[in-house]
Amino acid sequence: MNYRLYTWQLFQLSSMQQGIQALHVLGELNAKYTFTRGGIQHSILQDWQIEGKTVVCLNGGNLDALTKVYEIISELGSEIQLPYAIFHEDQQSLGGIATACGIIVPESIWGANRSNSTGAWVDDGFIMSAAMPAEVALSSYLRTFSLAS
Repeated sequence: MNYRLYTWQLFQLSSMQQGIQALHVLGELNAKYTFTRGGIQHSILQDWQIEGKTVVCLNGGNLDALTKVYEIISELGSEIQLPYAIFHEDQQSLGGIATACGIIVPESIWGANRSNSTGAWVDDGFIMSAAMPAEVALSSYLRTFSLAS
């Protein structure tokens, strides 16, 4: 199966810093799933590292927005059993703030031809319907973001 690593970075960072944050997310994914051998998330991470290697860097907005992104991808990632992680800078450098998060997604989700009509926009973000399958929600959610710049 073909996978992509989708990452979200704080928009205040430079393009170079955003790319570095994506690598930090990859480090967090490895730390989180390396010792879960036999688990589906570990297998997906390995498949991506061997076969996929595509990274998509998205605009994660400010810290509040990035935190909301992580809440959604962690909820959906847990339900679908996809590997996801968040990276926090160390306390001494930036006070431990989150600067990036990410999730590895199969082509069946990122390549699906779906519109945002399966979800609703409320105030400042995408709201999932309780009846919406997690795969559909994630596919629709990924389409709500612009590339990092």
